[in-house]
This record gives sequence, C-alpha cells and structure tokens, in this order.
Amino acid sequence: MSKFNAGDEVMMKEDALHTYHPEIFPAKGSIGVVVRYSPREELVLVDWGQDSGVELNFVQDKYASWCKEESLEKVGANTQKEVCNMSKFHVGDKVVFINAEKHKTASHCYPVVGTVGIIKKIDKVVFDKILMLVDWDNTTDVDVQLNGIKSWWCNEGDVKPFYDCEEREYTDDEVWEMLKPKMRKFVPTCIIYSPIVKKMVVVAYRSGYGRATKGRSFMIKPKADEKPSVEKSIDDVLGGKMIVTIYTDRDDSYSVSKFDHALHTEQGMEIHSNIIYDSDGNVWADGFDVISDPDCEMYVAIPFTEDFPLHEGDKVINIDNLTSKFTADDNRVFMKPYQVLKHCLNWEHTNHCFTNKSYYNGTRFYINDEDNLSKLRILVPICDYLRVNGVNV
Repeated sequence: MSKFNAGDEVMMKEDALHTYHPEIFPAKGSIGVVVRYSPREELVLVDWGQDSGVELNFVQDKYASWCKEESLEKVGANTQKEVCNMSKFHVGDKVVFINAEKHKTASHCYPVVGTVGIIKKIDKVVFDKILMLVDWDNTTDVDVQLNGIKSWWCNEGDVKPFYDCEEREYTDDEVWEMLKPKMRKFVPTCIIYSPIVKKMVVVAYRSGYGRATKGRSFMIKPKADEKPSVEKSIDDVLGGKMIVTIYTDRDDSYSVSKFDHALHTEQGMEIHSNIIYDSDGNVWADGFDVISDPDCEMYVAIPFTEDFPLHEGDKVINIDNLTSKFTADDNRVFMKPYQVLKHCLNWEHTNHCFTNKSYYNGTRFYINDEDNLSKLRILVPICDYLRVNGVNV
C-alpha cells in the first residue's frame, strides 16, 4: 500500500527547510494536500495553498513544492490536535508587547506596553499555551538576558503582530505585481490587464491593508448611532440644483423646477421641487416625481464639465434668453428660456449644433459664442448624477 496518495492531507514536520527556503517550504505545522507521490525518489509533491507563503509553481499552477517523505506526516486525529495548538506567529516576526499587568508585576522580564521585539524561538505547547522567546533589543526596562540578548519567554496573548506601515511606500505597480499571481487563479486574463480593474484592485487592497494594520474588520460597517440616510445624501448632492422632468406619457411635455428635498415612501424615492416652468403652461407652487416612475425621465441641469461632457444626442436646456444662428444663412433666432434642445453631430466642429422641435420644425441651430453657450445646461439623468456623487439609488 502506498505511503502517500493524491488528496491526502499532510503536515510539515521540519522547521529548518522553511528557515532557509521560506519561498519553497512552509512553516512547521503547515497543512497541505498531496498532489503526486514518487515512491522511488521518496518525494511528495504537496500543494500548500496560496496563504502558506510558498511561491506559485507555474508548472503545476499551484503553490506546491517537492518534499522528502521524512519531512511530512499524514494528518490524523493526533496530528490535527497539534495543528490546532500551532502558533499564529513565526520565528523572525516583529511583535508588540501588550500585557500591562505582566510589566507591572515583573518589569525586569517584560517591557512596557508598546515595545517592539523580534521572536527568536517558539517552544512547544506548555499547559495549553505556546511560549515564545522574544528579543526586546535595547529596551531599558528588561534586565533579564539570555545568551547576551534581552529576551524572555512570553505567551501568545502577551503580544500582537507589529505592522510597520512606514517601512516603505509601495507604488501601485508594485502592489499589482504582488497580487497578480493570485489574480490569475480567479480572474480571466483579459480582465487582469484592464487598467480600470488594476486601479480598483489596488485601491481595495490598500483600504483592506490599512484597516488590518489597525485591527479593524475588513467589512466597513456604519456606526450604530449614525444610520446612513439616503434622503439626506440626496439632499446634500441636489441642494440648489435645477431639475428637469420630461413626461413621456404626455407627449414629452416637461417641467423645470428647483430641488427642495427627497422623501422615501412606498412608491419609491420622491423628488420634491418648486416649479419654475412648465411646457404646458400649468405652473403650481410645488410638486414631486418618483425616480423609478416609468412615465417620466428626470434630469439634473448642470454646466458642461469634464465629468459630464457634451455628446451627440445629449439634451440641454437654456436658462436665459438665447440667440443662435439659423442653418446656412446668418439669420439670428431668438429663443426664450427653458427650452429643451438636443445636441447634434456637426461635421464642421466649429459650432455647437442643436435642434428643437418647437422652432422651425426641428431645423438645426448653431451656437459658437461663449455668451450664449454659458446660458446652456446639460441634462444629466438624475440616477447617473447621484451615483457619480456617491449616492446609489
């Protein structure tokens, strides 16, 4: 019967291999899965997993390495118990002392809280606790010395991992290169090399790493006493903005209004506003429309910006009297405020070209002077405008 079989769980018994070649062999006590066994050479190919610290084996496409038989032990009931008691720390790790009570009662052995040391040795479990010999370097508090260094045995609970965020500031490219091996296992190649995906992954990694160094959960949760309000968020984004609502069920009639407030009801998110202009001539003091209503299209009227540049087919509105050039001749057309125009493709690229079905049956108008262009506002779909400003509706 074969000593090892593919799929067997095995544990690394030796620590020396990891000390000299941590990129090939995991720490003592690490658990892996047998990929292949060669009885003649007495070698076992073990997949240690991507969190083991072992580098990716590109031939096997796994985080695997060949190990000698005597370095491994099959995981059984007794072995599993040893693994459960294995330390989360490794020799060489930097740690921070956190047990104020031990410093108070035995300051000659234990430094002040916050002192940084380096783990020199990890001993076997003693009374269900793992002991670690920590070198506290040149701290003035500790008097006890072992082998010429200021060291003493600590329990795991006496220290916490030290994260030195100031050691080096990694560039986005360096972070990306570090993450790419793991990305290859889960993400299609065509997506991995997308600049947008790269930026998103690096930002998410920095955020998660920053929270981990502060001992916070990876999940960002709102504070219990600060419940986020979608209505308040909408009020903050749309405060003072002009809203244009086009009613598709009423032959595309429309209203122009000034935003007042948002209110979430059973109907959906209501946008309450004060009417400025109505294309049907029906002006009332105030009213509201629901964002999700299929019979109306709601827009925010804003100046042209880099976030919302003008494209062919975009709707715009003039907020003041507008004078434009009419078609091929030099005749001037006067247009009253609050007319919804449509931006058209202009092959000359010298003027902005618009149409409006209420004037000359949709004939094109050309505007090339800054004075008149400054009177125009692009109509951005309200949901798009809110999302760009951090409100998802």
